[in-house]
Amino acid sequence: MKCFSKILIGTVHKNTKAHLPRHGTHFVPSLASSAYSLKRFHFCNLNNNQSSSNTSIHTTNTQALDSSKTCPNLLKRIHWVNDVGGMNRTRVQHIHYPLDEWDIQNVVKIANLEKSSICIRGQNQTMGGQTLFPNAHRIDMERMNRILELDLDNETVTVQTGLTWDELMHFLDQFGYSPAILQSYVTFSVGGSISVDIHGITSHQSISSSILELHLVDSQGNFVKCNVQCNPELFQMAIGGFGLFGVIYVAKLKIVPNTKIDMKLNRFTEPEKFHNYYLETLEKENNSIQLARVNLVNGNIDFYEFPKIGNEKMSGCLNGPPREMSLLSQVIYKWVGDTRLFRNLRFNFLEKWLKHPLDWKAQSDRNSLLYESVKPVSSLFSPFVELNKTHVLQEYFIPKQHFLEWYPFMMKEIKQFCKLSKHSSLLNVTIRFVKKRNSHPSDLNLPILTYAKQDVYSFVFYYRADKNVEADHELETFHHVLSNKAAEFGGSFYLPYRHHYTLPQLLKSYPEFEQFVAMKKALDPNPVFNNLWFSNYSTLLEQFKARHGSVDCNVIPIPPNIVSDNPVSENLQPSHESGNPSNQNTKEPTHYSKLNRNKISERGLYDFLRYIFPVVNAQQLFDLVKGELDKNHINSSATSTTTTTNDRHIYELIQKHFRQGIISNISILFNAVKYNMSVLNKEMKHQLHDLLSSIGKRNEPFHGCMTLGDCGRFVKMMRREFHISGPIYICNDQERASDRIERSSMFPVGQFVSYPNMSQIPSQSLDLVTCFIGLHHYKDSELDEYMKHVNRVLRPGGIFILREHDAYNTNVDSMAHVAHNTFNALMGFSYEENSREFRHFRSMKEWNTICERYGLKQAGKYCIQKFDPTLDLMTCYVKCEQSSMHSESASATCHVTTTTVAASAKDSFQHSSNEIPNGLIQNPSSYLRSHSLTDYTIPEWFAVELVQKLGSFLNHTPWYDYPFLHVILQFWKLFYQAVKRVAKRDGLISALWNGYNVMNFVIGLVSTFLLSQMFVLSMIPKIVGRFSSNSTANLTHIQAVLRVRNSMNVNKPCELPNSVRILNSMVSNNNNYSKVQIEREGLRDESFEYYQVDVPRFLPFTTCMKELSRQFDVQVIEIAGQTSVNIKIVSAKKDLQIEEGIEAILIEKYQIVPNARDEDYVHIFSVVTRDLLKLLQQLEKDESIRHVQIHDF
Repeated sequence: MKCFSKILIGTVHKNTKAHLPRHGTHFVPSLASSAYSLKRFHFCNLNNNQSSSNTSIHTTNTQALDSSKTCPNLLKRIHWVNDVGGMNRTRVQHIHYPLDEWDIQNVVKIANLEKSSICIRGQNQTMGGQTLFPNAHRIDMERMNRILELDLDNETVTVQTGLTWDELMHFLDQFGYSPAILQSYVTFSVGGSISVDIHGITSHQSISSSILELHLVDSQGNFVKCNVQCNPELFQMAIGGFGLFGVIYVAKLKIVPNTKIDMKLNRFTEPEKFHNYYLETLEKENNSIQLARVNLVNGNIDFYEFPKIGNEKMSGCLNGPPREMSLLSQVIYKWVGDTRLFRNLRFNFLEKWLKHPLDWKAQSDRNSLLYESVKPVSSLFSPFVELNKTHVLQEYFIPKQHFLEWYPFMMKEIKQFCKLSKHSSLLNVTIRFVKKRNSHPSDLNLPILTYAKQDVYSFVFYYRADKNVEADHELETFHHVLSNKAAEFGGSFYLPYRHHYTLPQLLKSYPEFEQFVAMKKALDPNPVFNNLWFSNYSTLLEQFKARHGSVDCNVIPIPPNIVSDNPVSENLQPSHESGNPSNQNTKEPTHYSKLNRNKISERGLYDFLRYIFPVVNAQQLFDLVKGELDKNHINSSATSTTTTTNDRHIYELIQKHFRQGIISNISILFNAVKYNMSVLNKEMKHQLHDLLSSIGKRNEPFHGCMTLGDCGRFVKMMRREFHISGPIYICNDQERASDRIERSSMFPVGQFVSYPNMSQIPSQSLDLVTCFIGLHHYKDSELDEYMKHVNRVLRPGGIFILREHDAYNTNVDSMAHVAHNTFNALMGFSYEENSREFRHFRSMKEWNTICERYGLKQAGKYCIQKFDPTLDLMTCYVKCEQSSMHSESASATCHVTTTTVAASAKDSFQHSSNEIPNGLIQNPSSYLRSHSLTDYTIPEWFAVELVQKLGSFLNHTPWYDYPFLHVILQFWKLFYQAVKRVAKRDGLISALWNGYNVMNFVIGLVSTFLLSQMFVLSMIPKIVGRFSSNSTANLTHIQAVLRVRNSMNVNKPCELPNSVRILNSMVSNNNNYSKVQIEREGLRDESFEYYQVDVPRFLPFTTCMKELSRQFDVQVIEIAGQTSVNIKIVSAKKDLQIEEGIEAILIEKYQIVPNARDEDYVHIFSVVTRDLLKLLQQLEKDESIRHVQIHDF
């Protein structure tokens, strides 16, 4: 079982978010990389100041470079790369995967020594070669994806630029925030978006307006901080600079609240009406998202608005990875989307009936709407067969005053293009708007190559095209026509797409291009940074100038950069203790408490339990641990003492609550095995595929393989998916009965070799060695011995695959310990056994250095499971030629002084029936139950949970929106899987006629019958709703009329609750009231303001009315046109008295459980709406009231 724990822990963990210490609501990062000396590079030992490791490798960059000469051709191989369009295949010299800015600096210095070039990749979403250059060093920023700082007070976030927007959005969503500027899809990288100055759909500004500061490595390898005060020229050039002025590795960005939104559709048959309406909407502050789509059949324009509903921050709206296009949508887009029949069906029927685009779904908040992946759209590998086609984008920026001239010209040319094109087709045209940025000195983050020199409409064309010269020529010809017309109006086109424009067209739309080239020469004279786009057009410019003379352009003089010795600013200081096996200290460790110091790091445990080791309810365990730690913190504050909850207390608390008996224990073990056999197996296959593809070994054969530290868990999968033949060696401390479950085979998958007998494996006999559990469980003497064997058994050019935690600072180190502790606690190990387990986490850079000293050169990319908080990275190493290992030098590599002798990871813990003493079980027949019962309990409890979920669903959403079909299918899926598992173990007949299975079958039939009827009935209000209104909010909102004394100004709607949205208002006096009303309500001779408002339904309606009741100047006149409403009051009193002056009639009184001693009484009154708020005021003062709910209409 200890081996089993190593397998799961070694492969189960989350996303690369940094975990930061907290100061108020300002979160400050801990960057281990800040402690590294500028004199040491990627191939060196980058020890931290606080590290206790005695590893001392002080190679210079030249030495590191020379060392690669002794490595096999795998390290020297040529890489063929491409961009998202698949039409710019380019050969590069090497691909680098930096873990921090020091790795980037190392590559820049290598390029300077070699006088070679560098190109930079984010998510590879450009189409014009901006991430490519022949024979260059390509820097892939994929692993530079950490959250460094979150400042809620100033609403900013600081991130590494390899982070994708979906990762940032998933993180910010926990706090109710969202990035300020976003594109239609969120799987682009932050750095890539900055480099092309995207504008997106969430604002009428480009991303440059949200950038406060950048950190980059310049062409000389210097770390440079730039903003509008510091290095402003470089700041201006880096934004929209296509990676030509340095490698941007940190960005500080503005963030905005994530709010509720509604979707409204306006369809315009005349461009002039659309133009006028759009300009009016620009003045509305609550229209956060806007997008228009052109009907390619008749030229109509569908304008979608997503106004904010209130200012309340919405949090916890995102679950898991971003949405991807469904299989049906992929089929439509890739097979029938370009046919005229489908266009007519789509634009004139489907989207008209649905009132939203086919590729959008109604979402209730900003983050949920935008949380969608571009991957299925940008690739055409599937479904069904691979197509030699691609998607191509082009974009044009038209000044707003020329919209009415441009639009008919555009539609005419579109019809001509659709008629004549044979190798490409136009799928979609959308319209956005970008406002002009000011150009005064305080706005120096305005890019030089800006496309918004004035207020412009943006027209985005989305094509499907063959990957051939003919299709490219068709698109180029069409682009010439549109770009010439755009330039005629003083507009421009977007540069990151295909090179379908000439130099004169470029200079006419972007006359600043010559200045851009001059700045490039001044800042990067060699040049170190280059790409296909710049190389092409700068060469054309030089040739043009040589023939025709220089182009007039005032070049800004370049002052020297202010270079910082530190790669990050002073408030981003390191806190790294990697190198100490922290569970070996004499004091009780406090890793749980360390993670609970701020809201960022505390989410690591939740993410681990939800995404990486989902064997129990993640929310329940997270709340349990957090509640205990918070309670301890409050008690410490109250007593003015500093006490920290140690890991033992939390460990035992977890076991007390989640290991309560045999059922819960078996359930946890079952879920762990299930996860290990399904999700984890697929994840490992995916990572191995990416890793081997990155070094060109995906389809090459491996002869001979050794697995280190596990039972051969993934050998069957590797043999099936990868070309592995020859002998297989399974190296572990001992064989166990549980090995059969782990490896999914009753028979051995290879020859078992114990650690002491590893010398029996022939030298240089294997092509592949794997260590999926990591090396952190081995003490230094063991690590030295085993790594020598790895080097010995590998052939030159052989591959060593390692999966290990990147404990680059104390927060990740603590998270790794918390993950191991939580796993061991749930799997039933005692705390003493857990504390004896040796662990020594290091940074990945330190593991790279150790492996290099054993003749293993890091070669591939770094792969990680999505949402892994322990940063469990998989990478590979290549054995260099002529690498003989000597005991003295190898031992020095990993020598670490420890203070306590601890048990090795090979010390095992086994669960076996042999451990139970004879005679303990008095009545075996009553003790033993069939294992099949726990399988059949899964669909049984799902039937219970679906009823509970339906009840809670109705608290906030109409019943007809409940996913009835999904629930039915999920039940039968669980039922089928349970039968399948039991049949595999006990036989089909026994599985089918088991009493529990028969009971589940009956429950399923009844549930299916009832839910199917409800699904059919739910279609009626849905269909009626489709034709009755353009808004999606009418299902969850109703309207009311409020009367407010003139003390509340109509210009100050903030006096009302955020959930109340004013639709109309009018001022009136009390002349229309009778004398009785004036006397009863105490009205004076004064005016009132009347509001028609929109308020939420269901439970939020009651909350809204309670908030209104606290404002004594407000009175509800009508609700949904009615003057009375029912209110349910749950009270401990049998008889509830209503105050005089409140018109209310008791219409129902009952107890849910009759005659129960502690059961409360339910009173339902019909109350006049004018007195509703008075009644709520009375009830708020009554301590006997348990619950109040107003039954809306």
